[in-house]
Amino acid sequence: MEVIARKQFGVGLQGFICMILGLGLVGLGFWSIMSENIDKMEQVGLFFVCFLLGSAVSIGGLIQLIIALISPGEIITYKDGKLSFKKTEFSPSQIKTVEYKPAFSRWHLARWGRIKVFLSDGQVLSNNCVAQIEQVHNRLIELMTEHISKEKQTEFQAERDNKR
Repeated sequence: MEVIARKQFGVGLQGFICMILGLGLVGLGFWSIMSENIDKMEQVGLFFVCFLLGSAVSIGGLIQLIIALISPGEIITYKDGKLSFKKTEFSPSQIKTVEYKPAFSRWHLARWGRIKVFLSDGQVLSNNCVAQIEQVHNRLIELMTEHISKEKQTEFQAERDNKR
């Protein structure tokens, strides 16, 4: 059995850290309201900025943490000519196309990201937190072309044998 895609280590920890930092910003906002050394208008402005920014960072971190906890350790496996993508089994020749998006796609900083596999029956399989996303994409494309070429070759041989 070949493991093609694994969950990226540390994504859940990153979400947890973001959640803690966001809660710290919310706490800073409440501290600004309680502080008597700051002018009232500055207190209210600092409170709203810290509260809104901290809430957004906390919610984003919580969502990332939940997604990381839900994702299985081995996302895509290949065994006996069949791919298994989170309990869904299919042949590599059923793959229509494969798309990926790195986590920080604008700057290409992360080696992990989201993978989407489009099957010929219209089904779309996707998962976040996939480690080594480019290698996973390339391996899936390689398996797809390999199986399609094998099927074409057997069809060609069958046609040739029927003509004889």
